[in-house]
Amino acid sequence: MSQNIEQGAAELLANDLLRGAAKIGAFIGLGLRETFYGLQEGHIPATKEGKTWVTTKSRLRRHYNEERYEPPPKEEPPPNPVGQARCARGRA
Repeated sequence: MSQNIEQGAAELLANDLLRGAAKIGAFIGLGLRETFYGLQEGHIPATKEGKTWVTTKSRLRRHYNEERYEPPPKEEPPPNPVGQARCARGRA
């Protein structure tokens, strides 16, 4: 029975594993050049085994489905009435 479990786990991993930038890029919808850039810069979660980039479909799904924190937009400082008065009278 444990042999069947191990075999099932190996099959799941084999179906989930993506080896090579071309397969990773095809899965996430990027061209080869964009994929290599994303991998090298750390924007795409993957590791290298020798010279080959490796990741899993589930890891990529988690990465792209997680909510990203976006800081609130910066508010403009209120206008300085003193500075505006000076400019209005022609003095800088």
